[in-house]
Amino acid sequence: ESVFWRYLVVHSTQLARQRSQTRERDITKERKNLSKILEKAGEIPFACKADAEKMAKTISDVAKAQFHMLGFVVQTREIPLRKPRGRQPKNTQPQLETRFFLQETVTEIPRSIFSYDPEGMFVLLTTIPDRRELSDMQVLEAYKGQQVVEIGFNWLKGPLAVAPVFLKLPSRIDVLGFVYLVSMFVYALVQRDLRREIKKRGVRIVDPCQQRTANPTARALFKLFEGVDRLVVKHESQTYAQVRFLNPNLLEIIEIMNWSHLYFFENPRGCT
Repeated sequence: ESVFWRYLVVHSTQLARQRSQTRERDITKERKNLSKILEKAGEIPFACKADAEKMAKTISDVAKAQFHMLGFVVQTREIPLRKPRGRQPKNTQPQLETRFFLQETVTEIPRSIFSYDPEGMFVLLTTIPDRRELSDMQVLEAYKGQQVVEIGFNWLKGPLAVAPVFLKLPSRIDVLGFVYLVSMFVYALVQRDLRREIKKRGVRIVDPCQQRTANPTARALFKLFEGVDRLVVKHESQTYAQVRFLNPNLLEIIEIMNWSHLYFFENPRGCT
């Protein structure tokens, strides 16, 4: 069976700007690290040229420079021998010996060395090859919308949410996972409806931190209602409901979301 893949190469100016700034920071950081390494290496005397070249290769392997090219030149210097102990005769000429030192050069790799500019470019892959079914722009919009889904379900990927599963049969684990997904779907719908109504009315509601916001999360919304108590008493054909610990902020949310029937405010079932 053949499977057709469709690749989209996308360039984002915003992503290019972000990556360019990150690249500049990485270049500066790498240059500082190389300067420290090479400064120490340049002070080491070697007895022979082979030892100096071996050290140059070791430095290149350890440094693993990504944005710079390292070059080394072996230079010879005449340095005085260590004076022997004791008083030396007058007019004694210092004895010299030849030692080899590394002279390094650091050059930043030019951007033109690449066959294309990778900054700001990324590739999207889809199994829908027909552009009439899903255009290039629709593929990009679907990819950008994926972030909203990932944020809403990010806790599900954590070990604390899924690891404590005391089920043995794979079928039951699948069902539990499906329940999780349905719950998160309802969770996302509540958040969508709340934000849509707030935007339509042009208002802001209070979050758990007592700050006014126009983009509340469903988690913050449900946290506000954690302390609300609801008591339902049935007597003969009548049902009575009592709700405690509601405040004006919660009443505002209930009115925005049209949840009054959940708390028996509209008395749809003959409740008071």
